Amino acid sequence: MSAVRKRTPDDDASDVRRRTVEELEKQHQTLTLHDFVRIVEAHHSDDGGGVERDLLAAHAAAVYFGVDVSEIDDRLAPSDEWTDADEFYELDDDRVSAYPPKWHEVVSDTDDLLDLIELVQAGTDEPAGKGPEAVAKQGVNQELVLRVAETVADIDRDEARQRLNELRRAGEIEQYPD
Repeated sequence: MSAVRKRTPDDDASDVRRRTVEELEKQHQTLTLHDFVRIVEAHHSDDGGGVERDLLAAHAAAVYFGVDVSEIDDRLAPSDEWTDADEFYELDDDRVSAYPPKWHEVVSDTDDLLDLIELVQAGTDEPAGKGPEAVAKQGVNQELVLRVAETVADIDRDEARQRLNELRRAGEIEQYPD
């Protein structure tokens, strides 16, 4: 099994990172609030699990389009289990995440994508959601795996995609048609 390279923090050490703002603005036409939180969280994954509410507000103020971060509280998941790709999860220290606390606890220190896939699969045993993070009867959507790898496990997205391809070639995972 090959090692997966961890992502490195932006070279801008300020709280609002230039690369984060650039990515948010590049995607602004199709960006949902969940995407906004996930992207900020991924760019700050070196700060620990989830992202501070103040940091989300600072990024919302830094982009040229409107983002209402107050909606996050209205969309907090009622439990610590994965429920819907449009909900958020409360973590310790007034941090929120696009993903459940258990996922952070289990995969934040791993580079094993098979473990990550099994965790997500176990937490998403029923078909749910729509869009890139939907869960189908056959298993977990690749985009969800890539996003969790990037955001929670702090694994470079391209490295995660390459590792998924290696797992498929080795017969350790299957890919179903979308």
